[in-house]
Amino acid sequence: MKRVILLLLINCYCFSCIRPTASKGRIADFKTLDTTLNFAGMWVNETYVDMIRHTRFPRHFEAWDMLSCFIVPGRTLQASSMIYGFHDGVPFVVVKDGSRYKTYDPQLTVCMDSFVLISSHRIKISRQYFVRLPHYNSSLSDQGILEELLFHGRYQSANGGDVVFEDKAIVQLP
Repeated sequence: MKRVILLLLINCYCFSCIRPTASKGRIADFKTLDTTLNFAGMWVNETYVDMIRHTRFPRHFEAWDMLSCFIVPGRTLQASSMIYGFHDGVPFVVVKDGSRYKTYDPQLTVCMDSFVLISSHRIKISRQYFVRLPHYNSSLSDQGILEELLFHGRYQSANGGDVVFEDKAIVQLP
C-alpha cells in the first residue's frame, strides 16, 4: 500500500511540473493582438517610384505581376489590400508576432508573407522594397499615387503667385 501511495505522489509531482505547449497559446495570442501600427499609410514599390521620378512618365512601368502597392491600416487585424500591377487587389490583414510583422488572409488561416520595417519610410517584402507616400489620401485610389509623386508640392504661377497642390485641392496663395 505504501508503494502505491508513493508511486501516486511521484506521478503527481512529475506531471505537475509539465508545462503546456507554448506554441499553441502563442499562435492564438498574436492572431488576436489588436495594436496600433506606427507605419500606417500607402506603401509603393520603390522601383516604380524611382522610375516615375526619373522619367516623369507612368506608362514605362511594365511589371504588372509585381506587388505595386499596399495600404497598411492604422491597427493590426484590420482588413486592407495589396495591389498587383495597379490592377488586381488581394485582401490581407497585418498581425504582429513578437517583434515581427506578417500579412495573413482575412480569415487568419494562411500567412501570406512577412516583412521587415527598415525605417519609417521603407519596408522590404520578399526581394522588393517599398516606400511610404508622406501625403497620401486613401480616397484618391491609384491616381493619388501619381498625384503625390508628380504634382504634390508648391509651384509658382505665371503672375508670381504661389500655387499649392495638396490632396484633392489646388490652393492659390496671394
